[in-house]
Amino acid sequence: MDEAENFRAENAVLSKQVVALTEQVREAQGQPEPVKAEVLVQREGREQAELAADPLRDPLRAAAKAWSAAGLSRDAFCGEKDPTTRPETNGG
Repeated sequence: MDEAENFRAENAVLSKQVVALTEQVREAQGQPEPVKAEVLVQREGREQAELAADPLRDPLRAAAKAWSAAGLSRDAFCGEKDPTTRPETNGG
Protein backbone atom coordinates (compact mmCIF):
# COMPACT_ATOMS: atom_id res chain seq x y z
CA MET A 1 0.00 0.00 0.00
CA ASP A 2 1.31 3.38 -0.83
CA GLU A 3 1.11 6.42 1.34
CA ALA A 4 -2.02 7.81 -0.34
CA GLU A 5 -3.91 4.58 0.28
CA ASN A 6 -2.85 4.64 3.93
CA PHE A 7 -4.19 8.19 4.26
CA ARG A 8 -7.48 7.20 2.58
CA ALA A 9 -7.92 4.22 4.91
CA GLU A 10 -7.10 6.31 7.95
CA ASN A 11 -9.42 9.06 6.73
CA ALA A 12 -12.27 6.56 6.31
CA VAL A 13 -11.80 5.31 9.88
CA LEU A 14 -11.66 8.86 11.21
CA SER A 15 -14.77 9.84 9.22
CA LYS A 16 -16.71 6.96 10.80
CA GLN A 17 -15.53 8.06 14.22
CA VAL A 18 -16.63 11.65 13.54
CA VAL A 19 -20.08 10.45 12.46
CA ALA A 20 -20.42 8.29 15.58
CA LEU A 21 -19.25 11.08 17.88
CA THR A 22 -21.56 13.58 16.21
CA GLU A 23 -24.49 11.25 16.85
CA GLN A 24 -23.45 10.85 20.49
CA VAL A 25 -23.28 14.63 20.90
CA ARG A 26 -26.77 15.03 19.41
CA GLU A 27 -28.15 12.39 21.77
CA ALA A 28 -26.44 13.99 24.77
CA GLN A 29 -27.79 17.41 23.84
CA GLY A 30 -31.33 16.03 23.65
CA GLN A 31 -31.19 14.33 27.05
CA PRO A 32 -31.14 17.41 29.31
CA GLU A 33 -34.68 18.40 28.34
CA PRO A 34 -36.40 15.50 30.14
CA VAL A 35 -34.09 16.00 33.11
CA LYS A 36 -34.90 19.71 33.21
CA ALA A 37 -38.62 18.89 33.06
CA GLU A 38 -38.27 16.43 35.97
CA VAL A 39 -36.36 19.00 38.03
CA LEU A 40 -39.08 21.55 37.35
CA VAL A 41 -41.79 19.10 38.45
CA GLN A 42 -39.85 18.33 41.64
CA ARG A 43 -39.30 22.02 42.35
CA GLU A 44 -42.99 22.78 41.91
CA GLY A 45 -43.91 19.88 44.17
CA ARG A 46 -41.50 21.09 46.84
CA GLU A 47 -42.92 24.62 46.62
CA GLN A 48 -46.47 23.28 46.97
CA ALA A 49 -45.44 21.19 49.98
CA GLU A 50 -43.82 24.24 51.58
CA LEU A 51 -46.98 26.29 51.03
CA ALA A 52 -49.11 23.50 52.51
CA ALA A 53 -46.80 23.24 55.54
CA ASP A 54 -46.71 26.97 56.27
CA PRO A 55 -50.05 27.09 58.15
CA LEU A 56 -48.93 24.17 60.34
CA ARG A 57 -45.63 25.59 61.51
CA ASP A 58 -46.91 28.04 64.15
CA PRO A 59 -49.32 25.56 65.82
CA LEU A 60 -46.58 22.90 65.85
CA ARG A 61 -44.10 25.32 67.41
CA ALA A 62 -46.68 26.24 70.05
CA ALA A 63 -47.33 22.56 70.80
CA ALA A 64 -43.59 21.87 71.05
CA LYS A 65 -43.17 24.76 73.49
CA ALA A 66 -46.11 23.49 75.57
CA TRP A 67 -44.65 19.95 75.65
CA SER A 68 -41.29 21.30 76.66
CA ALA A 69 -42.81 23.49 79.37
CA ALA A 70 -44.66 20.43 80.70
CA GLY A 71 -41.42 18.44 80.80
CA LEU A 72 -42.47 16.10 78.00
CA SER A 73 -40.40 14.95 75.06
CA ARG A 74 -41.31 13.71 71.61
CA ASP A 75 -38.84 10.83 71.91
CA ALA A 76 -40.70 9.41 74.89
CA PHE A 77 -43.98 9.32 72.98
CA CYS A 78 -42.44 7.92 69.81
CA GLY A 79 -40.80 5.01 71.60
CA GLU A 80 -37.29 6.10 70.69
CA LYS A 81 -36.26 5.90 74.33
CA ASP A 82 -37.85 5.07 77.66
CA PRO A 83 -40.41 7.68 78.69
CA THR A 84 -39.39 9.81 81.63
CA THR A 85 -42.81 11.35 82.05
CA ARG A 86 -46.09 9.61 81.36
CA PRO A 87 -49.16 11.60 80.41
CA GLU A 88 -51.94 11.41 82.97
CA THR A 89 -55.46 10.55 81.95
CA ASN A 90 -58.73 11.43 83.65
CA GLY A 91 -60.29 8.03 83.03
CA GLY A 92 -58.82 5.53 85.28
